Amino acid sequence: MSNKGKTGVDVQRLLRVSAHQLWLATLVGDPPPSLSRLHARIASVSPGNLVAEISTAYQREHDECAVGRLVARRREALRFELEDEAVDFLQRSEVAWYLELLDGRLFRWHNASFVRILEDARDDENDEADRGRVAGALARHDIDSLAAQQPWLKVPIETGEAVGSGGQ
Repeated sequence: MSNKGKTGVDVQRLLRVSAHQLWLATLVGDPPPSLSRLHARIASVSPGNLVAEISTAYQREHDECAVGRLVARRREALRFELEDEAVDFLQRSEVAWYLELLDGRLFRWHNASFVRILEDARDDENDEADRGRVAGALARHDIDSLAAQQPWLKVPIETGEAVGSGGQ
């Protein structure tokens, strides 16, 4: 699915690359206070934020599912099927990220890193609007159903809150 308008610009790619480059620009030693605040703002993502997946930013094949509204972040147990028997994989878990993409589909990421796409130049947060966006997305999508559609079984362990982008 192409997101190119009349100008030929792929908006999802533009958002993703711009967010990734902004995050990279904040990775400096001994930054001025304004740059430190900017880094903290884009590196800490919470449900309701518009986000971009950055660990695969150089791979265009992921652009279509890399930008959206973060609906949930959950730690889920790693499980697999072995001869018709579900077996715990050494009680290990992974972080699953659920994004409502720009076209309204729900997408599950794991082993990924995200940064926040700033929607406002001001520093203040709109927590009430974010909670409303998350509630609306959760009403439209069944996250447990999506997790079950994966080639391996996932079992929810806990719901997470804000986390940084460092490979979480």
